Amino acid sequence: MDTLTSALNICRLIALSKSQQADFMRQALHGTATGKHLDLEAMLGKISKQIDAELKMLDHGEGTTLAAALSEASVNLEQMKRDRITMVAHLVSRVREILSERANSGA
Repeated sequence: MDTLTSALNICRLIALSKSQQADFMRQALHGTATGKHLDLEAMLGKISKQIDAELKMLDHGEGTTLAAALSEASVNLEQMKRDRITMVAHLVSRVREILSERANSGA
């Protein structure tokens, strides 16, 4: 989850950057620099499906084994998992939004 969050933040920062130093990285996000197309939108779609699946698992109580194993009454692991998944979901949404805005503005 942390690696995914880091990668999404890097994509977001590259897309938001207006510096000339980030031009080649922005082009790489869209595949124009190398001629190879990175289908970031498809990747984000797959991440969204995984997020939905993980949230459904939590809704059906399939994440209780970790809480039982740790037996930490003071930590609500279910809520912690849900918060982390929700955070990544919001980040995926934001990256999609930024990329869409950049594509529409021609930047």
